[in-house]
Amino acid sequence: MLLSKHQCVLKFSLLFLFQFGFGQNGVQEKIKKSDSKFSFGIATFNHAEQIYAGVMTYELTNNNFLIVSKKELLSNKVRVIFKKQLDENILIRLKNIPLQDLQEAYFNKCIMTTSGTEYIISITNGPINKTITLHHYYIREIEQFINEVNNCLSDDMKIRYMTSETKQDCN
Repeated sequence: MLLSKHQCVLKFSLLFLFQFGFGQNGVQEKIKKSDSKFSFGIATFNHAEQIYAGVMTYELTNNNFLIVSKKELLSNKVRVIFKKQLDENILIRLKNIPLQDLQEAYFNKCIMTTSGTEYIISITNGPINKTITLHHYYIREIEQFINEVNNCLSDDMKIRYMTSETKQDCN
């Protein structure tokens, strides 16, 4: 099966982001493995800001919520910039946002492959394991999930996500 130019570039970008945000020496080594039935990871990467901002990774395991920054592309150095125990009510609200029926990848054709913001959301909710990748793409359920996470954060730590007005119907 031949892939289009956009699909190839998107796959490369997502693989790059996944390795950069969730690489071997990234957040996973900072968090002890757990048998938790609910966990999530969100990695964000803006193409234009990457040089300065790098990749921000938001992780929850066993009610421990971490934000980790990785600014240097070729370095394995990560820095925990936020740590908090999440309230059970927040976890219940997050668990109840229906992400299991979403597709695995969404691509906004209105934004060049090398522009915009990439999001990788990885979630375990009971027996369900799901990874969703978005290239500058708006989905209401993702917005709800990110808004719930953002409610725990100060303004400078919040995840910037698309709005329902984000143009994404280009062909």
